[in-house]
Amino acid sequence: MDLFEDDLLQEKKKVKKIGKGIIIAGVIVVILIIAVVVAIGYFQSKQLGTYIDGVATAFSADTYYVEDSGKIYLSIKNLSSSLNYNYYNGEYGKASEDARKGFVEPIEGEGEAVSFEANSKKIYKNILSVSSTTSKEKAANYMYIDEPIKYINGNLYTTIEGINELFNVKIAYDEVNNKIVIYSLPYLVQTYTTQIANYGYKEISAEFVNQKALASDMIVVERENGKLGVINTEGKEIIGAKYDGITYLESTNEFVVENENKVGIVNNLGTTKIPLNYEDLELLDNDTGLYIAKSGDYYGVIDRNGNKIIHTEYDAIGIDQNLFQSKDITNPYLLYNNCIPVQKDEKWGIYDKSGKIILPIEFDMIGCVISSGQSGRANNAVILPDYEAIIVGKNMEENGQEVEKYAVYNALGNMLVPFMIDSIYYVTQNGEDVYEMEVADQTGNVDEVFKQNGIQKVKKDVVDTTTGGGNINIDSENIISNGNNQTTTESEGQTEENGTAQE
Repeated sequence: MDLFEDDLLQEKKKVKKIGKGIIIAGVIVVILIIAVVVAIGYFQSKQLGTYIDGVATAFSADTYYVEDSGKIYLSIKNLSSSLNYNYYNGEYGKASEDARKGFVEPIEGEGEAVSFEANSKKIYKNILSVSSTTSKEKAANYMYIDEPIKYINGNLYTTIEGINELFNVKIAYDEVNNKIVIYSLPYLVQTYTTQIANYGYKEISAEFVNQKALASDMIVVERENGKLGVINTEGKEIIGAKYDGITYLESTNEFVVENENKVGIVNNLGTTKIPLNYEDLELLDNDTGLYIAKSGDYYGVIDRNGNKIIHTEYDAIGIDQNLFQSKDITNPYLLYNNCIPVQKDEKWGIYDKSGKIILPIEFDMIGCVISSGQSGRANNAVILPDYEAIIVGKNMEENGQEVEKYAVYNALGNMLVPFMIDSIYYVTQNGEDVYEMEVADQTGNVDEVFKQNGIQKVKKDVVDTTTGGGNINIDSENIISNGNNQTTTESEGQTEENGTAQE
């Protein structure tokens, strides 16, 4: 073999080695590509996906917060716009930018404003739609979610169940595919509208308050004859379609049913809780399960089992919220979570929620309605929130003329100020309600006057009784002073019988 042949052989061996190297490298590249694809798929599967009304929706990383236990929390703010809601910091109805509080309301159309705050399970719902004025729970507009709202890095978060209640949506977590599936209320209405015909019904109730039942897998439906009933989303009957009217009570998951001008309560299992014995029923308080019951032309209060708490013999229950629009009045029928105002024969009094009298039925007015001659900035007042106090009035004779005089009682029925006030109201300054009172042509700030006379504010929702039970007689000549301390004595004619303060 000559040198040329030897060089050629070596070259062939070298090419063969290079070829093997290329093949091996190619195999490695293919393996790496497969590994990368698998890795991408793996990591994508670990990333939480969100689908709203069947459409994949991308959110920023701070939309989700996952605890070490695996519990998922969702940012209320980040989800809002995708669910057709506007999000605002602060308390609903008040000028505030407190990031630890917030509320949402629909961008357009029917719906409700929902407010919430950090570290609380309690949320408030205020119906906004005009066509939903038939709501039977307009006063008791609160409910509870499963866990307190969390405040994390400037955002408010809630659980999957909390999102369900806040936005009236159907929401579920698909653990296998690591995704959250959300169906909005309009989408649910549209979807089941096309299905109920198969169940033998004409249409879904058009009332927004009734459509909210869809978030709990129930549908208020109507037959061709106009009768209403309730079915579940699989078409199974819950309440037979034999009623003239049905109203869903979201906070108790019950229904007010109406037939032949009589109403009762049926729960979500189809069990009658209150027979159809009344002309009207309206939820007074969710926590205690109290209802305002109308029998004939009179009103009373019953519990969720139909037991009478306040006999149906009163002309009115609660205050007129059109007259008294303070944002501190969350329930016009239940002040300070205990006081139920009642009116009979043009006289007012107050019961507690167990049916005991706090103030006898002897007052001519509850609250002070300002006269037309007063400042347009002044607002009618019925409560003094910082003192857990209620304003009542009487027609009295003064200098041969009948005049209106007002007194202040606390929520226990103890008198704080006797019938000497000519007017008491509040004005809004820098977003805060400031209360003022007029006595003998003098005007003073309520906080200053009360402080001078030893009337203390309530602390942590407990009535401060350090002022002798509130039996204070303020010097009518010096009630509006320039900082001089006033001497307080026990008010004349004040007695208590069976827990009832009487004049």
